[in-house]
Amino acid sequence: MSGGEGSHNFGGPNPIGGSPQPQWQQPAGPHPYGPYPPAGPPSQFGPPPSGGPPPFAPAAPFGPASFGGMPPKNRRRLILTLVGAVIAVIVVVAGVVVVSVGGSENAGPKTAGDAVRGYLEALANGDAAKALSYSLNPPPDKTLLTDEVLKKQIEKLPITDIKIVKSDDGGTVQVTANFGDNAVDETLYLKRGADGGAWKLENAAYPLDFQKDGGSESPALIEGITLFGKPIPRSGRPYLFPGAVEIATSNPNILVTMAKTTYLLNSLDYGVNPTYGFQLTDAGRAAAKNAILPVLVECAKSHELSPPNCPQNATVYGERAVGPPTWTAPANLDDFELPADIAADGTINIYGSVKFGLTLQSNIPALTKNNDPTTCWVLGTVDMTKNPPTFAIQKGS
Repeated sequence: MSGGEGSHNFGGPNPIGGSPQPQWQQPAGPHPYGPYPPAGPPSQFGPPPSGGPPPFAPAAPFGPASFGGMPPKNRRRLILTLVGAVIAVIVVVAGVVVVSVGGSENAGPKTAGDAVRGYLEALANGDAAKALSYSLNPPPDKTLLTDEVLKKQIEKLPITDIKIVKSDDGGTVQVTANFGDNAVDETLYLKRGADGGAWKLENAAYPLDFQKDGGSESPALIEGITLFGKPIPRSGRPYLFPGAVEIATSNPNILVTMAKTTYLLNSLDYGVNPTYGFQLTDAGRAAAKNAILPVLVECAKSHELSPPNCPQNATVYGERAVGPPTWTAPANLDDFELPADIAADGTINIYGSVKFGLTLQSNIPALTKNNDPTTCWVLGTVDMTKNPPTFAIQKGS
């Protein structure tokens, strides 16, 4: 192959050793299937040999010829490809950002001290949901764990000057802060979740247990208690964030008193069993007397010297009386003294004197009475859990 080495045109020596043919030359003789087209591009090497078939006509162009550039269709495809690639990159980058941010948020505070600071800042900002997110144990009742109630607590005792004094790898955190004028210096013990996640407080709220299910106070009294103007749950065990407590009752006749109305971070571990009690309001005092007076009016209808279940007792006149007596009920109980405190069962115990008018004829003229004021002692109880209250009288003497 010495004659073909180095030659790269199509008109080189026949590889089998025959005579070379001219490039693009029509083979001799007719083609069995018709005219034989030229082997190369038409009109590139001049007209075909004499007697050969006519050259193929070039296709008519659809527009002006384009020189030195890419066809429009291919350019459009390239642009779409580049746009798709840019969008894909943006999606990937956005995914990385979302995963990164989400992972950081899910990881939570890096240290126990960060968790305590985040919790107190959430309280200070009135963000109840954020504050609860720092708790391992969700409270069973969230009636009062709302932004509305938390805002009222913060208005009474703003949380300021939060400082993490110490925070170790075991979850022990010493923190100082001010709840209004109350300076707090507490050591809190945090834990990680079961999955080894973020540091959290065991409890972000504490129960204020009025001991409805085992205490001495009447459940009916407890059911009327309100905190920050809202009824407490039926359990009598509302949960609150650390801070101020605003207590009242829905019964206008009763005033509830609580020995302490500020509970701070040290209440989170064990909760609070408050010391509280109930007293009569001015409206309750009037309501109690209004419950007593009709009973006395009814007793005044009797014509016995000592009617049953009534305070009158004129038996001292005995056989000297001529005919039955006539009683006149007191016009009012303005001078009747009532106790200030309501007993644990929701009643007030009544023991006091009232004056009935007594009309009585006696066989001794000096003992004859003509609607004379007669002192009678009233003994009984007023149930203040009812609205209006009810009065149950016992026999007076």
